[in-house]
Amino acid sequence: MTLPTLVTSLNDANEDLAKKFQECAILGDWAQAYDLLTIISKNTVPMSVVSNVTTSLEANTAGLATAILLANALKGHMNTHAADGSEHKKGGGATPDTVNFPVTTAIATDLATLKTLCLALFTAYAAHDVDAVGGTTYHNHAANAHTLVSALIPATLAEAVARLNDLRTKYKAHYVDAGTGAGASHTASTGPDETTGAAANGSSATITDATVSTGDKVCWSVLSGGAGPKTGVSAVAGSGCIVFTMSADPVADTVLSYSVFRA
Repeated sequence: MTLPTLVTSLNDANEDLAKKFQECAILGDWAQAYDLLTIISKNTVPMSVVSNVTTSLEANTAGLATAILLANALKGHMNTHAADGSEHKKGGGATPDTVNFPVTTAIATDLATLKTLCLALFTAYAAHDVDAVGGTTYHNHAANAHTLVSALIPATLAEAVARLNDLRTKYKAHYVDAGTGAGASHTASTGPDETTGAAANGSSATITDATVSTGDKVCWSVLSGGAGPKTGVSAVAGSGCIVFTMSADPVADTVLSYSVFRA
């Protein structure tokens, strides 16, 4: 059966696939063209058809992953620091901060738990830093203020990324601030978070779709690259989601269309 004859016998979704097959052939994208032809030849009914979906900052794959990594690392670093009696010696004896720390909130595994952990970290650090400035309870001498831009719970992933990076910077500055006078509380050493990179967005967006399963075939196109030109690189189906990778950060203005098939 020839492709034109096949197309006329298919439903609307498969006709759209045939058009995409032709586009891929023209562009020389033979890998996706082959997948399309395999699906078309089986006349497979699509599991999901989405004519347009716009990416959001909340969907940035790397943004969430790196923010979770940083938040969990900072929890461990700050708990260790606050419990260190050799770094906190009010009056010469060991005076670890056992009031604001340890942070016992569960580690972050998704956006919801990330926001909860962020609030716990911000609250504990803010109180600990205030004590350092006054040299009140845990710190032997007054140090400089390393105040957070915001200690509020982040409402979005973008806020979580920005505030965690701010905490990373301020905590490291706090850690190496020895204060003034003899018997200073902190040693002027490199902060323990030096190997944990800042949270940052990447070039992939994760779109939730409950009908999708790992191994499904995704046929897709970029309808609009938004403010900056972007091209599609890959689309990988996962359990209940699709990870779309672009040539640049999809931010919140890239418009996609896709169809999902289960061979």
